[in-house]
Parts: sequence; structure tokens; C-alpha cells
Amino acid sequence: MITPARVGLALFRNSDYTEEFAFSATNQAIDFTGYTGRCDVRRYDNAPGNVLFSGVVDLTAGDGILALSFTKESISLAPEPTKRGEAVKLAYDVVLTTPSGDEEVWILGSVKVLGGISQ
Repeated sequence: MITPARVGLALFRNSDYTEEFAFSATNQAIDFTGYTGRCDVRRYDNAPGNVLFSGVVDLTAGDGILALSFTKESISLAPEPTKRGEAVKLAYDVVLTTPSGDEEVWILGSVKVLGGISQ
């Protein structure tokens, strides 16, 4: 079992988003060969009901790089803020499935969804 990285994200409704994370152990890149990943966004940790929107997790086999991406179309599925100009605060995690089928949370944190100016 690993200790998940805690990373806050800021997403804009009018823009795609991608961030890369590098993972290593004892100064050696993690080999993600055979791993799969998913990322879900909800109102808060363990919120009941459907996922609000999802990100795409892309794992590079030998170099320990995990890329997390959200399209502006998926970000637009976030609820609207209660007050104009405020960010919507949500929660997310990135779960990886190992080649043996075990599921582990590798990244988790808060998501701020901001309106953006240019449409």
C-alpha cells in the first residue's frame, strides 16, 4: 500500500487541463507496465450518487509518468457556483489498478473549478 500524493487542482471551464506526475521509489522510476487508471470527481470525499465528471489517466510504462487530463467538455459538467465569480470546490482521486488486480489510490485532493473569462 502506498501513501497517496495530496495535490490540489484548479480547473477552468473554458480550458482543457493536463498535468504530469513523476513517481519513483528509491531513486528509480516506477514501472507502470500493466497498470490501468481512473480519476473521478465528486462533490466531496465519499459523496453518494453519480460521479460529476472524470479525468483521463495516461500511464507511461517505464518512466514513472502519470498524466492526468480533463477536457473542457468534461469540466463543464461541474455544478455551477452558488455565487457569481466563486469557484466550485470538489474532490477527486486517481486510482490505479495493478497488474494483479489490486486497486490503490495514488493521488487525491481538492478541485477548484473556475469560470474562466474567454469563451
